[in-house]
Amino acid sequence: MSKPATTPLVPAPTDATKVDVVVTFTDKAFKSRTLVLPDGRAFPVAKSRITANDPALIAYLDRHADFDRTAGQG
Repeated sequence: MSKPATTPLVPAPTDATKVDVVVTFTDKAFKSRTLVLPDGRAFPVAKSRITANDPALIAYLDRHADFDRTAGQG
């Protein structure tokens, strides 16, 4: 007697940090600066603009009073 073929019940891993949308923000306070998130990742602001497709960065920028969302979905 042979064993029946089984499929794993655990789903394949996915990239949970990937976002298909790109959001652009305008920095109302500075023309250039570097934003450092609590996890240590750094993101540059240049010409008062920053584009983001990282969920943590988008959430940070949405909460921060110095940034206005100028393009992208959300």
